[in-house]
Amino acid sequence: MSQNSSAADYMKDMVAEENMVVKENKGIVLILMKSEEMDLVIEDIILGSELERNPTIKVEDHSAFWQVTAEGSVEIDADEVSELLGRPYNVYDFLVNVSSTVGRAFTRDETFVITTELIGLDSAIADS
Repeated sequence: MSQNSSAADYMKDMVAEENMVVKENKGIVLILMKSEEMDLVIEDIILGSELERNPTIKVEDHSAFWQVTAEGSVEIDADEVSELLGRPYNVYDFLVNVSSTVGRAFTRDETFVITTELIGLDSAIADS
């Protein structure tokens, strides 16, 4: 009887009106594999120019990967990474190191963007 009661209580809570509300979340998550290139991206871009642009960025070191969280968006310009590395580097090289994302991830020319915006609805689509 208690199992049925627990299941019934669970279903009652699940369909309760206060739980039927969509809550807006402006957070993004970007998981990057650890590598010499990504260490440079984290140190010089994400915790450098991107942190200045978006002070909500937080980076956690999880031994085998970096976890980047922020409100809004994070952008990584592969041309900037190429300059830092001193060799050719493109957005597809960067994408190889992206393990997971939460948010809307896309590329624009040589820039990787992850955002919570509805591109085309919240903001205009940028011409290349």
